[in-house]
Amino acid sequence: MARIFISSTFQDLRNHREAVYKAIRHLGHQSVAMESYAASDMPPVDASLADLRNSDVLVGIVAWRYGYIPAGLDRSITDLEIQAARAAHIPCLLFLVRDDASWPMEFIDRDTTRIREFRNSLLRDFVVGWFASPDELAAQVAQAVHNWTARGAIEPPQIPPAESVSEIVPGPEVFLSYAHEDVAFAEAVAERLVQQKWSVFWDRQIPVGLTWDDIVEEALDSAKCVVVLWSPASRDSEWVRIEANEGAARHILAPALIANVKIPLRFRRIQAADLVGWIHGMADTSGMKTLIAAVERCLTTSRTVA
Repeated sequence: MARIFISSTFQDLRNHREAVYKAIRHLGHQSVAMESYAASDMPPVDASLADLRNSDVLVGIVAWRYGYIPAGLDRSITDLEIQAARAAHIPCLLFLVRDDASWPMEFIDRDTTRIREFRNSLLRDFVVGWFASPDELAAQVAQAVHNWTARGAIEPPQIPPAESVSEIVPGPEVFLSYAHEDVAFAEAVAERLVQQKWSVFWDRQIPVGLTWDDIVEEALDSAKCVVVLWSPASRDSEWVRIEANEGAARHILAPALIANVKIPLRFRRIQAADLVGWIHGMADTSGMKTLIAAVERCLTTSRTVA
């Protein structure tokens, strides 16, 4: 999975950022955004640039506000982030609102000199995508990220046109269910499944303003396989049981034991892979091979049915 940094002003592009966030999580990737700092146009610039340098791709969204310029600097935060990404050789996917798109006057700079110069500089230096609505933007971002990762993230990402996220790019193939206490093990399992070229939804961090229904339920509904990591904590988790029940009801459940624990009664009829002792980065244990085979069966069955 990739770490994808979202760069833009905030108040004017709040809905667009939310749509892009959903599209990125829909693909099973991790998003990095200013919502982690505060709902403001002024995240700590040092923190944002540090997060950027630890990211794999930058998604830049530009409308008609140049944005906040930190004290002592002569560029806006969005401008600084894009320049920093370029200097660090981090691929940039840049999207500009169309010149003819309807846009609220309160979200247009009174003096448009700086934002027009910024937009023109992006047009000179990058191939950009154009959007008029949050859905159109999200679809283009999803398509570009999907194509880039499908090529092994070797070539620079392209920005093809798209109409809708759900029509162009499928949701995550694997939904990973686990308890918060097991997040480190869950991340390791997710990374191992991604090595099989499967998209995996596992991260439960949800920005301010979004809900469980917005993100997790949508990913669960679109998944072709539900992997449940059973542990003492997950056995007692209401959410894990709900997610496991959904997988069992749709016959796409692939359970795994990550600790010696008794699985809830209604899920015991499905053989669980034993991941106790498995270490990410080492040779696959028989339990991990069993899990991978179970996921492959689920995905193969789903492709056949489709």
